[in-house]
Order: sequence, then structure tokens, then C-alpha cells
Amino acid sequence: MPDANLPVQVVGEGPVPVVFLHGLMGRGRNFISIARALSEVATSYLVDLPNHGAAEWTEDFSYDQMADSVVATLKARDVDSAVVVGHSMGGKVAMKVALRHGSCAADGGESGGRASATDGTPFVRALAVIDISPRPADYEANKAPFKHLLDSVLDLDFACIERRTDADAALASEVEEPGVRAFLLQNLQRDGDGWSWQPNVASLRSWLSKVGDFPLTSEDLPFEGPVVWVGGSDSGYITDEDAPVMRELFPGMRKVMVKGAGHWVHADRPDVVIQILSRLIQEAAE
Repeated sequence: MPDANLPVQVVGEGPVPVVFLHGLMGRGRNFISIARALSEVATSYLVDLPNHGAAEWTEDFSYDQMADSVVATLKARDVDSAVVVGHSMGGKVAMKVALRHGSCAADGGESGGRASATDGTPFVRALAVIDISPRPADYEANKAPFKHLLDSVLDLDFACIERRTDADAALASEVEEPGVRAFLLQNLQRDGDGWSWQPNVASLRSWLSKVGDFPLTSEDLPFEGPVVWVGGSDSGYITDEDAPVMRELFPGMRKVMVKGAGHWVHADRPDVVIQILSRLIQEAAE
């Protein structure tokens, strides 16, 4: 059963609901600056996905289950349709939301329906996928970035950590970029007199092959609505080989590569991402 109680932070009071879904080792508030910039045109829902942030831990990893939980959570808040934005792992969840809840057939036709709006329209108005593709990737490969990051996090010896700066210094030998270390260390929390990780890091590491995968089912139907596929020019997560798969699932897709951005496009070039999302929100409102 989907979890209809994922933690959500609401930002803004604009007319268009926008759901933000973070990446691996992220949390909803990673998008808070973007959401504030869009507050006049959007009411943003910053979701903590399962096993991250304040969300509950699960016994397994499933993109289908996460997508259904996102929709159930928003519908419990009387959000019947929304623009859905996802980065990296959250981009895969966002794609699943669109494929499972983005067409009349998926939400009210032969499949029996799960989350159509009260007027029968699909849940997803428009979709933004940031620096990820639906093509399965081998996250267990020796040089896979997130394998190295999670291993580095798990190797951190809390017995040697008195303050957060100690953790930063300990990670520096394995994670050179200060911004990436800060991203990881946002998950460090006080645990009595010591420290612990708020996300379910050990399980996420064991599920890494599932995080990289993107299995399709008979319930996944092409999403015909507006889709913007955003990539970072300095990131290797989107390749030319991904485009045919993306186009098959999202025929209305338009691709935008952002110069000077790596994998965390919204952190590297928030100005460009805000422009892209503003246009998509306007398109969804028409």
C-alpha cells in the first residue's frame, strides 16, 4: 500500500501546485530556494521521499511504490493535479508518477484508476526531469559516483567526530568538492551524545542497483503532456543514447542542456532552472 503521509513542506501561495522530488541522499528542502523564487506563480510541495529526510524507512526500494506514495500524499492534501519536478532519483520517481498517473487510461481507464483528479483529468499537468534518464544505469560499477559517495558516508567513524566540521574534514579525502560534502552532511544529525545519519544509508547502499534501474510495467503508459528534460553540460548522467527512450515514453519532451552545470543543476544554475520551470508552469496553467 502507498504511504499517504510522506513529509511535505509547503512554500508559496501561487495558483499552480508544483511537486518537487529530491535525489539520492537529498531531502525536500533542497528545492526551497527554487520554490521561494516561484512563490507568486506556484504553491510548491517539497516532499521527503521514503528512506530520506523525515520520511519513514522501508523494507525495499521500488520506484512504483514511491510514485504511488507521492500521489497519495498529495491527494491527502487535496492536491488533485500538479506539475511534477524531480532530480536524479527523484526524476525517476517523477517519471513514474507521470507514466502511472499521467493519462486518463492510467488514472481512470482499463487499469482501474488510482489517482485521477476529481474532474477525471490526470494527476500530472506537466513534468520536469532534471539530469537523469529512464535508461537503466549500473550504479554498482567501480567508478559510479553514488557508489563512492555512499561508501564514503558509511566509512565515516562517528567515534572520531565531535562536531560537524570534523565530519567534513574526515570526508574531504574521499569527497573533494565542498558542495557535495555539504550536500551529504545535511543528513548528519545529533543522536544523544553522538551522531547518526538521518537517511536509511545502509539500505540505500544495498539497493543501489535498484536505484540505478528503471523497470517498466504494463501500468506505465506514455505521458503525452508537456515535458522538459533538463541536463547539466558538465554532467555525464544524460547521453545522446538516452533520447530515443525518453522520446518513446514522453513524446512531447523538449531537451535543455544547461551550460556550466553539473549533476546538481538546480544548485549550480538556479537562475536557469527557475526560468525553465516558470515557463513550464505557465504552460501547465494555460
